[in-house]
Amino acid sequence: MPSLAQYLKKIQCGELVNYPVFLKTLPKNEQIDHWEIFSSQKQLIGKNKFKVEIKDLQRFEQLLSDAGMPVGNRIQAAEKGDSHQVATSYSFLLIYHSQLFDNRPDVVLLHQDKLTQSFKAKKQLLIIENEENFFSYQQMLPLLSDFYGQRLNLDNCDIVFGAGNQINKGLNLCFFDQYHSVLCAFDFDLGGLQMFKTLHQRLDKDVTFLMPNDYAPWQVHFKKSPKNEKHWVAAIDLAEALGFGQLAATFKHTRYFMEQEILLRNIAGMNHPPTTNNEGK
Repeated sequence: MPSLAQYLKKIQCGELVNYPVFLKTLPKNEQIDHWEIFSSQKQLIGKNKFKVEIKDLQRFEQLLSDAGMPVGNRIQAAEKGDSHQVATSYSFLLIYHSQLFDNRPDVVLLHQDKLTQSFKAKKQLLIIENEENFFSYQQMLPLLSDFYGQRLNLDNCDIVFGAGNQINKGLNLCFFDQYHSVLCAFDFDLGGLQMFKTLHQRLDKDVTFLMPNDYAPWQVHFKKSPKNEKHWVAAIDLAEALGFGQLAATFKHTRYFMEQEILLRNIAGMNHPPTTNNEGK
């Protein structure tokens, strides 16, 4: 059976593959989510031949990187007739930092292994996954400080918009290099845990998943239904593998996930004195 790298190369080049067999070469988490990354259409020519399209370029590039393959560039892909098979060679990030003059976030531009920014980075970076929470960072900081066990503000950390899993783009690695530690404020679901795991594996620094010290007051807010039972089971397994026992137990008890936006609704009633939570490190 061809390797994952060989299959990815074929897909990148637009060649037909045996899609059911290809799925067996994917990491377990990506097998569950394969339909989010790829779409496939069976061809009439040959047995088990499928045309595969890439739907999520960032996750496809992550697979390429993990398989030890070069990503290539968009111009080369255009010469082959489909530039959308490869992500752009540029990336940008929205950042709040202490040197801003108004309430607009700053922009960091990334290209290849270079980054352009107008501020001096703090030692600590806070990633806020979702848009509503990012632009409401001033409301979020007291609660996230509670989760972390230490006060967080723009004097001791920069705050970047995660934009879902786009924060895991390979181009962003040089941005992370300037920080000593990274704090992750992600959804309490399979996707959030997968993003944390990827960052934890790729970054040679302290990476922390911010979560409450006690999940009991939050269980009522776990209301997001998993896409299917496999997602639910995979989230439990991954939480346990990461050492997040209380989160895994909450998934089991509620059978639901929790979206980050619910934190904004409950901040007023959850301002407890900070308590250290070592489970997320």
